[in-house]
Amino acid sequence: MRIMVCAEKDLVTCVALNRLLQGLDEHTVMVALLDQGPVDLSSGSPLRLSDWFEREMLPQQVLAPLDGLPAPPGELLSFGHLARRYGVPFHTLDRTDAADLHRTAAAFRPDVILSLRFGRLFREPTLSLPPLGIFNTHSGALPAYPGLSAYAHTLLAGEPDLTCTLHVVDADIDSGPVIASRALTFDRDRSILWHLPTLYMLGAEMFLETLADLAAGRRPIARPQDSAGRRYCKELTPDEALTLEHRGFRFVDQRDIDDLTARFTGPAPEHEPVVNHSRHPGHRTTPNSPFAWPR
Repeated sequence: MRIMVCAEKDLVTCVALNRLLQGLDEHTVMVALLDQGPVDLSSGSPLRLSDWFEREMLPQQVLAPLDGLPAPPGELLSFGHLARRYGVPFHTLDRTDAADLHRTAAAFRPDVILSLRFGRLFREPTLSLPPLGIFNTHSGALPAYPGLSAYAHTLLAGEPDLTCTLHVVDADIDSGPVIASRALTFDRDRSILWHLPTLYMLGAEMFLETLADLAAGRRPIARPQDSAGRRYCKELTPDEALTLEHRGFRFVDQRDIDDLTARFTGPAPEHEPVVNHSRHPGHRTTPNSPFAWPR
């Protein structure tokens, strides 16, 4: 079976791909990565700071240098080592050219596409291209939390658990039939960013559980969503993000960044941070955040 994985080029996706590609060795796979470009920090939102760590700082300062090493030093593989370990081609999509997604998919001819934290909508003719459909891993329960930053809106609403939902992609946003969902209890001793790799690993595992049906040419059983229960989540506002921090949630913290990094690099010497944040001195910090804002 030919499987195309569409994903963001960030730390969270890289962790989830470590789990996903382990289970796809009997299939022909390609990965299309979308680099969203520089994160705009001008709003002062702690959510944007979290985005900067996972999309820019960690991929550039941690993952990219690891690609050049002859062997991976940690338990998790960088993007380059994943490609070499599993013999999977990785293609970086042109973020300035929306048609690149369809050209890449049409050239690969996938039987199924998995959207793993992917920042673009699927439109025709791509939507109808894979005969077994397109599936998406969504960071919120459906139909309650469709849309953007669903995990943060879940916490803002007072839910004790985060939820990852695997659903069929249709022409609307996060509205297709639900295949499965998994809950992740939120640990208040950890940051929001620390939970996201595990949340998307749950999505990868749910997709792997559909492989027997897909390989037999059957679409997995899915239940339609109740549209009456939908309340579309817009991008989390800076005020909403600060409200979460005032309630005691942290979007990022030093320990969690170092723990996530060490899974790729191997453990650092005791009491020495894996990532040196001091290269961005002299910038303001958000409440409850030990990090300086980058320029």
